[in-house]
Amino acid sequence: MRTSQYPEKQTLAISTDTLVAGNHFLPDIDPADLAYKALAVNLSDLAAMGADPAWLTLALTLPDVDEAWLESFSDSLFDLLNYYDMQLIGGDTTRGHYQ
Repeated sequence: MRTSQYPEKQTLAISTDTLVAGNHFLPDIDPADLAYKALAVNLSDLAAMGADPAWLTLALTLPDVDEAWLESFSDSLFDLLNYYDMQLIGGDTTRGHYQ
């Protein structure tokens, strides 16, 4: 398990990419695929910096609550986080319309 303290002379690298329905993915994308894409675009940025990813925050805005969609998205996301030995440490969820 990682902690918020890291060895001396190491740098904290952060990546944030916003994905917008209709711009970065089709609104009817499979939620498992969207979870993969959301993590992959940020892991790619971190790899380019030579970083070892440890944590993730997630901001998610959905037009409606769809339990099956959320379960598929979450299952895929947590499978990927386990694979990369990462932890979800916070974020925000809200209801809103696709822009």
